[in-house]
Amino acid sequence: MAGVSSKEFYFNAVQLLARSLASLRPAPWEKVNHLLNMCPQESAQGIFKFDQRGQDAVFALGIFFCNLISSEFFDVFLVVYYISNGQ
Repeated sequence: MAGVSSKEFYFNAVQLLARSLASLRPAPWEKVNHLLNMCPQESAQGIFKFDQRGQDAVFALGIFFCNLISSEFFDVFLVVYYISNGQ
């Protein structure tokens, strides 16, 4: 893609993944899990490393979550589990 940096490409791609998953009924767990795994993970020392890609993934997770709620799709416990347990 001419004129698009790799950072912009990742940001757009992960958002597109989130929107696409939210439109599926039900969203395939393997794909949702892939989105969750893109988010920062806790290290053995209990530390979360937030880099730009991790931040973009969390933002996309928010898009996924909001699209689920706005479409009255209630299989959101997976996202709530991630947010509440930090994993």
